[in-house]
Amino acid sequence: MIENILNDPMFWKIAAVVIILILIASFKKLFKLVLVLILILVIYAGYLIYTGEDPEDILESFRHTGEEAKELIEEKVKQGNETPAVSDGDNKKKEKKNRTQNKKKETIKNFKEYEEESLKKFKEYEEETKRKLEEMKKKIGGGN
Repeated sequence: MIENILNDPMFWKIAAVVIILILIASFKKLFKLVLVLILILVIYAGYLIYTGEDPEDILESFRHTGEEAKELIEEKVKQGNETPAVSDGDNKKKEKKNRTQNKKKETIKNFKEYEEESLKKFKEYEEETKRKLEEMKKKIGGGN
């Protein structure tokens, strides 16, 4: 079956069309990306002309900044300052977890207080209702 498909000239024509469509779509996306990059370079060149700065000075400042950043990173690695940052992040996570647990405990406590208060009020209402019912029975029974 595979040999029949591979030997079929119609299959190769369809495959060629699909490959061409894929390549065109890829080139269109790459073309758009290149156009955006060229536009950025043109705008930057216009900025340099407008400000009157020399492009070599700008490139040199970028190199200088990159070297400073590299030196700073190497210095921090030698000092071993990465570990406190990680443990500080761990401490923040623990603090957040503790706050969340405290909020949950407080919510449960508040709910229990509310439940107790509600039961107390319900019992008071029930007793008052029974008392009023007894009074009404006495009035009705006493009037006959």
